[in-house]
Amino acid sequence: MDYGTKVSVSDLLVRACAVALPMHPAVNASWAGDKILRHRRINVGAAVAIDDALIVPVICDTDRKSLTEIAIETRALLDRARAGRLRPEEFTGGTFTISNLGMFGGDHFTAVINPAAGSHPRRRARPPTKRSSSTAWWSSGRPSS
Repeated sequence: MDYGTKVSVSDLLVRACAVALPMHPAVNASWAGDKILRHRRINVGAAVAIDDALIVPVICDTDRKSLTEIAIETRALLDRARAGRLRPEEFTGGTFTISNLGMFGGDHFTAVINPAAGSHPRRRARPPTKRSSSTAWWSSGRPSS
């Protein structure tokens, strides 16, 4: 392991998904019109907010990469996404998507599943509170009115 590479919780989650998906191939699947398509490759996307939009850069063949490789590639993809320099092949082909709105402090949010991705787990920063069931949070992290 490269001790100079900063690894985030999201990087750990991407790696965990990459390790778990081969053991649960039904989750690495998507709806294709009238049938379920099971994907052979594991391409994990990491949702990122840019300006007033959401884009999902994809780490291809995630299951074949080390945690350090995932951290380095994710950081480069997120930097290019925020700069508006992602190439189409860098945000297509995802088979599984994660998102992290934990930094906004919300207790929950509704995930949107990208076409071709069969699942979209999400992470929150803290355990639910008593008020969490009545508070709606948008992707901006601000409570709805």
